[in-house]
Amino acid sequence: MDTDEKAGGTRFFFIAGLLFALTFGAGLGALVLATKTLPASFLGGLSLPAARLAHGHAQVFGFVSLFVMGVALHVVPRLRGLELADPGAVRRILVLQTAGALLAVAGGLCDLGWLNLLAGILLVAGTTAFAQLMLGMLSRGTPTAQHLESYLRAGCLWLVVAALLAVASATPWGASLRAPMWEAALWGFAASWILGMSLRLLPVHLGLESLPGAVADRLWLYYQSAVVVWVGVAVLEAWVPLAASRAVAGVALAAAGAAVAFRLGRLERREGEDAIGAAGFQGFVVASYGWLVLALALGPGATGVMGALGGHSPPLLADFARHAFTLGFLTQMIMGVALRVVPIFAGARLWSTRLRGTLLVVINLAVALRGLQVAVVLEYETLWPWIALSGVLAFAAFALFTLNLVMSLRSAGAPAPGPRGSKPMPATPVSPAGRTSVP
Repeated sequence: MDTDEKAGGTRFFFIAGLLFALTFGAGLGALVLATKTLPASFLGGLSLPAARLAHGHAQVFGFVSLFVMGVALHVVPRLRGLELADPGAVRRILVLQTAGALLAVAGGLCDLGWLNLLAGILLVAGTTAFAQLMLGMLSRGTPTAQHLESYLRAGCLWLVVAALLAVASATPWGASLRAPMWEAALWGFAASWILGMSLRLLPVHLGLESLPGAVADRLWLYYQSAVVVWVGVAVLEAWVPLAASRAVAGVALAAAGAAVAFRLGRLERREGEDAIGAAGFQGFVVASYGWLVLALALGPGATGVMGALGGHSPPLLADFARHAFTLGFLTQMIMGVALRVVPIFAGARLWSTRLRGTLLVVINLAVALRGLQVAVVLEYETLWPWIALSGVLAFAAFALFTLNLVMSLRSAGAPAPGPRGSKPMPATPVSPAGRTSVP
C-alpha cells in the first residue's frame, strides 16, 4: 500500500483546495477586485457584497483549510511515528469540509440564510472531526524538541471556533459575527499552524538551528493570549462598542505576532549544513514573513494606534493588511511548503524549479500591487485602477502553482530527471526504523 493510500487519499484535499482557489477563490476574487477598481462590473448579476463573501469562504474554508488539513494528515502521523488508526475518518473530514465550504460559497452567492446555516453545521462537523483526529495523535508520544504541538493544538481549536462563528453568523441576529469569524480563522487557525510548522520545517529544510522549546512555549503563550483578546473583543463589538479595548488588543496582537516572526528569523544555520533545495524554499519563507510583519503593522497595529488616538483605521488600509496576510504570508507559505514537501510525500520530484521561481515573483508582485491601496489612502487616487492587476496576477500565481504541483504528482513513482533547471534531488532520507524521515 502506498503512502497516499495509508493516509486515506489525502491528495484529494489538495485537489479540492486547488479547485476552490481557481474558481470561487482567486478566480472570483480577481473579478471582485476588477469590479471595485474599474468602471465596469465583471460579476454579471451578482452583488459585490455577495461575491466578496463567497470569495472569502472559498479561500479560507476551502483552499486554506483543505490544504492545511492535507499537509497535517501527512506530517503529524510521521511526526509522532504513528499510523492513522481510522483512515475512514480522513474521508469523512474531506467530505464534510468540502461540502461545508461549497455550501458556504453557494449561500454567500445566493444570500440564503438557511444554506449558510447548513454550511456552518457541516463545517463544524468537519473541523471537529479534524481536531479530534489531530489532538488524539498530538497527545501520544514524546513532544518534539521545538514544542510545536501547542501551536498545532491551538490551531485545531481555532478552526472549530471559526466554524461555530460561521453558524452563528448565519442566524438573523449574527451577521455582525462574520468579522470575528475571519479573525479566528486567519490569526487563530492559519497563523498558529504555519508558525508551529515553521518551528519544524525551517530547521529541517533550511539547515537552521531549532528554536529552544522553552522559547517556543513563551512565544506561543504571548501570541495565543493576544489572539484570544483580539477575537474576544471582535465578538463583543458585534453588540457593544469597545474602542479602547480594541486598541489594546490590536497593539498586543501586532507586538506578539512580530515577536514570533522576528524570533523565527533569528534562527542560525547549522555549521556545515547545506539543505538540498533550500534556496528556492527560502525565498518563499523570507517573503512570507516580511508580508506578515507588514500585515501586523497595518492591520491590528494600525487599528490599535488609530483607536488609541480616537479614530479609525481607513478601510482600504485594513483591506490591504488582510490581503498582505492572506496572499502574501498565508498563501505564499502554503505554496512554498507544498512545492517543497508534497512531492517528497508522493515519492516524486519537483517538476520545474524555474516555474517555482516565476511563481515567487508573480505572487509577490500581486501583493505589492494590492499595496497601491495604501497610496490611494494617501490621496494618489489615479493609481486606483491599477489595483485590478493584483487580482489577475494572484490568479496567475494559483495557476502556476497548480501546474507545477500537478505535474510533480503525475511523475510520482516514475523514473525521471531532476526538476527542470536543477540538479536531481537525492532520495528522501530513511530513519533507522525504516520509516521515511519527517520533512
